[in-house]
Amino acid sequence: MAKPGQIIHNPATNETIKFLRTAAETNGELLQFEDTMPASQPGVPAHLHAYQTETFTVLNGVFQVRIAGVAQRLTVGESVTIGAGVPHSFHTKASEGVTVLVELRPALDTEIFFETMAVAATQQRSIPLHIAVMAQELQLGFYLAGIPKPVQDLLFATLAPLARRLGYRACY
Repeated sequence: MAKPGQIIHNPATNETIKFLRTAAETNGELLQFEDTMPASQPGVPAHLHAYQTETFTVLNGVFQVRIAGVAQRLTVGESVTIGAGVPHSFHTKASEGVTVLVELRPALDTEIFFETMAVAATQQRSIPLHIAVMAQELQLGFYLAGIPKPVQDLLFATLAPLARRLGYRACY
């Protein structure tokens, strides 16, 4: 379970997350963290949060975000809030990294997701198998955009038992 001030590093993305406010201390209402991403980071694919709003505030660098297909370029001090169910993706500028303050409301089990992804990358384990188990066991509520939710749910339901037999679990 994440604690305020805890820092995790994901070697696959070279991304560093510093937890500021956690689900435990906000009674599940908020997860707040600083996310530092290196230059030319491809970011995350288009996805949506079914139950969460996500706010990004740029602390350092230039943040490239695409919300519902519309590209935006945010600089220091600028913020954007993305509502539940709205597809979005983001990446960094090629010449510089970025640090953003991220707020997710409600927190759900998102911090466990980040911790598990960092451990999986460190151990060079299968990310899709970890995601399949987490999708079954945690309250996450996010999905890839462009792939119907029932298809993703079916894929996770199919992969999760195999992943569990191979020793994958939702948290460390």
